[in-house]
Amino acid sequence: MNNRRHWIAPPTILSLLLIGVLVWGYREYDTRTRYEIALDNHYQRLFYDVKKTCRKCSSRIIKGFSSFFKGKKYTFIFSNNE
Repeated sequence: MNNRRHWIAPPTILSLLLIGVLVWGYREYDTRTRYEIALDNHYQRLFYDVKKTCRKCSSRIIKGFSSFFKGKKYTFIFSNNE
């Protein structure tokens, strides 16, 4: 009877360790996937914010140049970019 207990204990401990490692690995994988998605969303948001800012600056520069070079005192240029 005592010999049988020694035969059952190591596989039980190893199977519990394997299950623990699998759970830990899945949690690490899930955390990494969430971080990747969050970083990608953050990058996309920053990219489009910079793109929008560059478009506004470009529009303002073009408005300034056109009003300066036309030689008229009052020139109004309306745009949908703002």
